[in-house]
Amino acid sequence: MTPAEQAHLRILRIEIEDMRAELAEQERRGRSASRSPADDPCRATALT
Repeated sequence: MTPAEQAHLRILRIEIEDMRAELAEQERRGRSASRSPADDPCRATALT
């Protein structure tokens, strides 16, 4: 892999980390309202 390809991969990794952080922040804001675990489809299936 060339140095340019390695640099490109590093940039992509940073962008992915930024997107994950942004999604986590949106999740936190969305969950700040009182929601029951049943409102979360992933947790709802675990509860049934």
